[in-house]
Amino acid sequence: MFSPTIFRQLLPGCGAILLLISVAIGPVDAAPPTSPPKLGSRNTEIPFAYLAGGQRRWPVLIGTPSDSDRLQLELRRNDKVVASGSRIEHDGLTVEIDRRSQLSVTAPPKSNSRFNVHLVLSQGKSSSQQSIRLQPAPPARPISYISDLVDDLIRMFWDGGARRWRPVTRDVFDQYFRRLQCQGITRLIVWPGPFPTLADPANYPETDWRRFEACAREILDNQDLTRSFQQQPGLPPWRWLRFLMKLRLDPSIMRAYGESAVAHGIGLSVSFRPFESGLTKYYVVPRFDSDGRFLGEFLPLASPATMFHPEEVGFAGYAELLRRMGRNDEARPEAIEFQGVSDARQIAARFAAGTAI
Repeated sequence: MFSPTIFRQLLPGCGAILLLISVAIGPVDAAPPTSPPKLGSRNTEIPFAYLAGGQRRWPVLIGTPSDSDRLQLELRRNDKVVASGSRIEHDGLTVEIDRRSQLSVTAPPKSNSRFNVHLVLSQGKSSSQQSIRLQPAPPARPISYISDLVDDLIRMFWDGGARRWRPVTRDVFDQYFRRLQCQGITRLIVWPGPFPTLADPANYPETDWRRFEACAREILDNQDLTRSFQQQPGLPPWRWLRFLMKLRLDPSIMRAYGESAVAHGIGLSVSFRPFESGLTKYYVVPRFDSDGRFLGEFLPLASPATMFHPEEVGFAGYAELLRRMGRNDEARPEAIEFQGVSDARQIAARFAAGTAI
């Protein structure tokens, strides 16, 4: 899923442990190989923020076009086409479809033009089109966000109006990272949760992964449970927990998340700072065999290691992690703060002097 190289970095000024992950770049195609290409259904949600004084590219198709398919641009004014083709010029900007069928915008310095262009995909006698918005990107911000990845995934895919999950396609991630581009974000700090959706079955013993998959399938494929969810208002917890199981059982989905980040120039860092609070969010399902014998508990937010081998799992504090990274000086606390303790300084001074309290 990820390249073997993992870099560790301590974020200056806070105690968060970050893993800077490098994502292996490969072709992303959320559509079956035999499916005809189509314009990403979520291209129109978020503007495309170009770089003034630079060039930026974006994927806009789901699937790979054939030699007979044509993706072109149209610039319209008062509903009339004033420029069209695979390359158009407007306000000093060059907008084109490159050889990889990606949208490319090259802009001069200090460009501030905002306008719409139409994407037109022609396939034989049929065609489809979309109007997308181009706007300048703000200056790169020196700070970032911490993404609660589970919460973000729910927001990306859940359609609250229709009360169903949207199709899992790569363009969902594309609009997510375009949103960050519109805010000048070039690196996202991600909290993946206690059992990351970026799960690789190869990281676990085969027997453990099969047990997890068997339990997950029983919940995912249960039609009575599905009908029950449809009758409940809002988004019941077990409905989004089932969605997370689906992501973990198909590593290609979260691989597309990482590849979309690379395609949009967004670096990813993984933080485990709020990990402890995540441990309190475990949901539990008792497991029984066909004879009613209790087999144990299934925890959809726990990794197979935590679930099936709890006696072998422990949690190290940040100081221990820093020591194992060879950063002993940073592992020593500079100060300990006691909140709500009156005369704390005087008490600490007595301790330092060896005087009884």
